Amino acid sequence: MDGDTKKSIGLAAGVSTGVGFLWGVDPELVKHFLSETAQSQIAQAGFFFTMAAWLHAGRVKKEIGRNFEALTAALNSMATALRKDLDGHREILANHGTRLDNLEKPKPE
Repeated sequence: MDGDTKKSIGLAAGVSTGVGFLWGVDPELVKHFLSETAQSQIAQAGFFFTMAAWLHAGRVKKEIGRNFEALTAALNSMATALRKDLDGHREILANHGTRLDNLEKPKPE
């Protein structure tokens, strides 16, 4: 877990405890409710599904980041290659212009 997630969980636990004490909720009642909820198969499946989804989301974000970096590097490499190719063509065309000028000069008689 990262720091923000830990802070969020701690904040939620603290707020729920504070609200429980303010409303006069018996801690044993809360403990009993959480115990019954933990024994429910639906709650267990939901908890594990949520954890799996959370872990999967983190991995997907990392994978997307890596793929985006690879795509950006490939685009930069392609742009560099195209720029070099255009520079080469520019030099060729510049040489052709000089050669054509020389060919068009009339012969001295």
